Amino acid sequence: MASSEREGAAGAGQEEEEEERSAAPEDGDGCEDLQPHPSSLLSRRTLDELGQLQDADPDNYKLHSSWAFWFERSPKGGSASDFFANLRQIYVVKTIKAFWCVFNNLSPVDQLRERESYHLMRDTERRPVWEDELNAHGGMWSFRVKKEDTAAVWQEVLLAAIGEQFLHNMDTGDDVCGVSVRIRGFDHNVIQIWNMDSEQHSKSSVIQRVKELIPSIEINEFYQCMCPLLPSLSILLSFPAVIT
Repeated sequence: MASSEREGAAGAGQEEEEEERSAAPEDGDGCEDLQPHPSSLLSRRTLDELGQLQDADPDNYKLHSSWAFWFERSPKGGSASDFFANLRQIYVVKTIKAFWCVFNNLSPVDQLRERESYHLMRDTERRPVWEDELNAHGGMWSFRVKKEDTAAVWQEVLLAAIGEQFLHNMDTGDDVCGVSVRIRGFDHNVIQIWNMDSEQHSKSSVIQRVKELIPSIEINEFYQCMCPLLPSLSILLSFPAVIT
């Protein structure tokens, strides 16, 4: 896969609009990329705009991959069914303009509550859970950021992901497949970067790239492979609470 196809995708954002949140649109609103049960985190007007942006003119700058925004609310002491009931796909974006349209119309991360999370996952089928077979051989880098730094770091990591800025930091056969921000009830939150092949993580310089993007912010990261944990659903479901 040629690297020239995947570089330079990050662009300038659109201005943020204030608009009333409403129920998700019915079929026929022009948002062919929505899943059967679209999230109501975006207003009808935003969804209409997205429907027009996805297949617009050539200047719309297609992303190398489709990326899906997800929202998660992780209940304390919840069951497996509770966990999955509180995981929602928001929208799948294919272009830079569509990305900014969603990003600018979601609640900012500093307005999320404790145990709420945003995820951006590569491709339409990949879910931000380790039970997903697409994540079966992967892992993630996790690092804490101060509350006041979270929004800036999250935006940099998002843009690096969709702009394929980690391409040259990965070993052959590996790739970044998602990024997450998890809100915690302490003086920090958690940023996570998912990769496809945990066996290749030691050959990666992803965190070095992150440090270059945000040189003024200290990062102490660790890597976790989920492969040995997959048989244990109870461990998996408690994972969001492990990183504190």
